[in-house]
Amino acid sequence: MGSYTIIADVSRSIVEMLRKTMIPEPIQKEEEIGLCSPNDRGNHILGIYLYDLDENPEQRSKERRYLDREHYKEPPISINLYYMLFAYSDADPANRIYDEQRILGRAIQQMNENRRLTDEYVKGTLKEKEEFIELAMIPISIEEKVRIWSFFQQPYHICTFYKAGPVFLESTRIFQTKRVKEVHISLEEKEKNKT
Repeated sequence: MGSYTIIADVSRSIVEMLRKTMIPEPIQKEEEIGLCSPNDRGNHILGIYLYDLDENPEQRSKERRYLDREHYKEPPISINLYYMLFAYSDADPANRIYDEQRILGRAIQQMNENRRLTDEYVKGTLKEKEEFIELAMIPISIEEKVRIWSFFQQPYHICTFYKAGPVFLESTRIFQTKRVKEVHISLEEKEKNKT
């Protein structure tokens, strides 16, 4: 379970893994892989964009977490994160598409080979709590992809989509409860009416 930084920690962990596995081939510099949106990518050749998140209903817990005999927290919220990966090459026009396909192919290969991001790559509260992240490619229709790109007022560009999670966002609110200390039981014998 992580603090409010858990979402950013997952993003940093994915970037870290891709930087460690894609440098120097096919991308030469670490700063060319990073978080960005399709319409504001800066110098990134491989962009990672968190485009959505939601609660994971299968991991929803209703059980309180007791800290001690008199204090508890509400259960953490379980979240899935959804990422889009896209490549933009600076190669000359004759080689640009080929180069972008190579970059995206390598990114897909590494996301698949690291479907479970472990201690080697995880950052922030994920590392502190010794948690891992599950990554899975998700199928999205071409219509949905075009709709996502049009949101950024950009023409469709080849990309791939992944789900990361679930990750658990811990509650900070602590409640106090009083435990039962004494129990009084009173037994009364009832008379039966005989007729």
